[in-house]
Amino acid sequence: INAEYGSVQSTDTMTAAVTLDECRAFLQRPDNLGNTVHDHLAQTLLKLCEDRPANPVEVFEEVSSAVKQTKFMQDRAPLRYVHQTHPSVDWSKQCVDRLMVRGPGQEGARSFEGCSVQNLTKEAELMEAAGIGIRPYEATRITVMLQQLASLHPIKSLRLWGKITGTRSDYLIAEAKFKDGTTGGEPGRSEAEAAVEPEPYGEGANSFVYFVSTNGDGNWTQLPHARPECIMAARQICKLFTGDLESAVYSYPPFPGDEADYLRATIARIAHGATMTCLLYTSPSPRDS
Repeated sequence: INAEYGSVQSTDTMTAAVTLDECRAFLQRPDNLGNTVHDHLAQTLLKLCEDRPANPVEVFEEVSSAVKQTKFMQDRAPLRYVHQTHPSVDWSKQCVDRLMVRGPGQEGARSFEGCSVQNLTKEAELMEAAGIGIRPYEATRITVMLQQLASLHPIKSLRLWGKITGTRSDYLIAEAKFKDGTTGGEPGRSEAEAAVEPEPYGEGANSFVYFVSTNGDGNWTQLPHARPECIMAARQICKLFTGDLESAVYSYPPFPGDEADYLRATIARIAHGATMTCLLYTSPSPRDS
């Protein structure tokens, strides 16, 4: 076969012509990026003719690799296609949408007037200087999540209570106080009537309402009120959290509720056991004394 595929020396001219067409079709078949073996060989031979190395056979592979690198396109790289099919892409898009700042009148703009939302970003800088706390990008994400929660409920004050780790997912916990005259309601429960009625909202163990987020995408779930029997049972058991609010709590003594009740009882125990105040800041009333 000559350079222009002009003639083929063979005993069977028809068979050789058919084979030549098949070779051309195979070499000119493009891949998923539009490159063909025919074009690559032509560019490689052209590069060899331009450089005229002393040992063209030995450097043929190196020249071929150099020609491939000149045609590399970042936006069409194979690894980019693999990344786009990763399950984390949807989660990343949700985070970008929630971090986008929207002004008044724009679709998705949030309004939480009259609500004091904790600015975790500024506080994280102070805690990071002391060697504790969370990373800046995590603080920004949680701050946006708190602002979204404040725009969905009649909340007066809102702050990040803390984080509790689980075996399958972790709990981000927000502490809220509703505006005067509103209680926010309590999630409906299918359990039977409690032996002892829990304290109403705004009193004792239910002074605040707590919301949890398990996957960090901004979806919050309101926890039920703390019940006396759940708090008493939580003192007698030690269980790891799973990250599923509806999962059953298998323990002895038996726990009267699911993981949402166990989490709420644990929050009540920690909140009231770890609360500090300045000396002489409060004083007992004559009735208590």
